[in-house]
Amino acid sequence: MEPEKLYNILKDDHALHEEIVIELRELIDRFPWFSTPRIVLLRHWRHTKNPAFTHEFEAWRSFLSGHDIMLVTAPVKMALHTETACF
Repeated sequence: MEPEKLYNILKDDHALHEEIVIELRELIDRFPWFSTPRIVLLRHWRHTKNPAFTHEFEAWRSFLSGHDIMLVTAPVKMALHTETACF
């Protein structure tokens, strides 16, 4: 998966369709330590109430940090907030 494509998925979760899910799983298989695709996929499954969420969350839990788990279980609003505060 191209980095730009992953970034676009992070900005807009509605872009997730079967082809992207397959690409995310391939990234996870190739780079098990790279948690971003796991978080995106788990959040997508949680948001769509996919039964795979529970099984995969438990299977992948050892690869996720506490912060990652917080991101997965936080209320689902998939698009990332990109604005920054100005002081």
